[in-house]
Amino acid sequence: MYVIQVNEQDWLVGLWRGWLTLSLHPSGALVYRSLSAAEKAVSYYNEVAPGRDYAVKPAPVAAALTT
Repeated sequence: MYVIQVNEQDWLVGLWRGWLTLSLHPSGALVYRSLSAAEKAVSYYNEVAPGRDYAVKPAPVAAALTT
């Protein structure tokens, strides 16, 4: 399972009313079940919210267990 880190400091939660939503902790991030799904999400977010550095990271154990 994977999460997306934004600008090496925040964790991607998603989009809400056109705004990028972030978490300060990886356990609050949206969890992707596969690497390919996370990579596709990075491509999408690069289009809708450009100008940020998105990186796919392994999900922390606590985050992976909550989904």
